[in-house]
Amino acid sequence: MIGPRTLLAFGVAAACGLGGCVNQQEYDSLYQTNRSLEERNVALQQELEAEQQATGLLRGRVSAADAAVADAKTRNTDLQQQILSLRESYRGVEERLNSIAVTPLDPATDQALRTLAAANADIMRYDAGRGMIQLTSDLTFALGSTDVTGAAQQALTRVAQILNSPDAIKYDARIVGHTDNVPISRPETRRLHPTNLHLAVHRAISVRDVLASAGVAPDRLEVAGWGPFRPVVANPPSGGAAANRRVEIFLVPSTVGETRVAAPQQPDPKQEANADEPLK
Repeated sequence: MIGPRTLLAFGVAAACGLGGCVNQQEYDSLYQTNRSLEERNVALQQELEAEQQATGLLRGRVSAADAAVADAKTRNTDLQQQILSLRESYRGVEERLNSIAVTPLDPATDQALRTLAAANADIMRYDAGRGMIQLTSDLTFALGSTDVTGAAQQALTRVAQILNSPDAIKYDARIVGHTDNVPISRPETRRLHPTNLHLAVHRAISVRDVLASAGVAPDRLEVAGWGPFRPVVANPPSGGAAANRRVEIFLVPSTVGETRVAAPQQPDPKQEANADEPLK
């Protein structure tokens, strides 16, 4: 291969043949120009290689980003499926609670609850269409507490008597707690009830305990809680709405026969006594 210097020599020779030899100064100038061009060519080649490497890195990053986007789309699809599944589950629970006591209660139980609510109007109201007794939390419990007041205990004892009556024995009681939207602030309350949802459920459990203590079979008592998520009126900007602080008792057709399993058979005392004897 003919190098740049050889070309330069041919160029000088050609110049000598055509118009006489160039002087040393012109030769040196041409040589420096040629050398500068060589160095520039090397620099451009290095820049080109660097650009090619950078392009390769960028392509790698683009491929990695495309893979990450594809993975994110897959995970997003999975999350959407999970959300749909959770929504279906939530809808089932919601429909179950919304359908509570869709059948009117029998006349005797209905009249007994009407009479009870009228005698305790300050603490209780009765919704005949839903078969529901509503207790006012502000009068049923102390502030931020699950302790049932004396007046509420008397009213709940009467509810238990109605539930155990011949006409109402065919009903279960679903006890649902509700609160307003004001977060629990007192540390001593928050230690026992971290959120309003906890407080709602714990209050429902307290009502259940009173009914059980008054003689209602525990397998007829169901407990749930919505916390602040089912207000009956709009909560004000501050302070919460008293109407939202409540416990509701729904009378629904009993499922005791559907859920109860046979009690385990008691062992024969004679067999237990012989069980410790050595084999003969």
